[in-house]
Amino acid sequence: MSFLISQLSNKTLTSSLFANFPGTFNPHRIAVFGHSLGGSTAIITAARDAHVIGGLNFDGPVYDVETGFKKPFVFVASTRNETKDFPILPFWADLYPKIDASKMQLAVRNTQHYAFMDITLLLMVNKVPAAFQPAVDAVFGTLSGRRVEKAMDDIMTGLMDLLFKGKQEKLEHVSKNEDVEVVRDDL
Repeated sequence: MSFLISQLSNKTLTSSLFANFPGTFNPHRIAVFGHSLGGSTAIITAARDAHVIGGLNFDGPVYDVETGFKKPFVFVASTRNETKDFPILPFWADLYPKIDASKMQLAVRNTQHYAFMDITLLLMVNKVPAAFQPAVDAVFGTLSGRRVEKAMDDIMTGLMDLLFKGKQEKLEHVSKNEDVEVVRDDL
């Protein structure tokens, strides 16, 4: 990911790539996010790349991050691992206190790990036969694709407002979305 970020600093490349893009692009103020292994990559990149100003992990593990960092970061879990005491992926517990910046741990209710993919929206269009619905629910959860999308949008726009506008109100109020549970809030 850092190679891609370094390429985005190439003005010749970006002037043609973003010629019709509204607004401006600053290669020194990048937000990273991802799902599963992509979420793990977002954490590693936030920790190691000075161009990254913060990020988000949708239900991904933590690999290869021994020390923390000083950039805002949001962890979003499915509720597949929900327990009475800690409804968040246990391997986040070691890294979370090492992040010396605004941070949150959220959970999206009634989801499984693969809910954070576009497939949940496709499942709304292509109806699943009733006999297969339990298997689909076991993989994606029972929250509809549109509601998963809305939860993800609320979380992402809240983080982007924090990172690029310095406003944390949307993240502070993300629990107004009935499908989002705030597990830890250290904004």
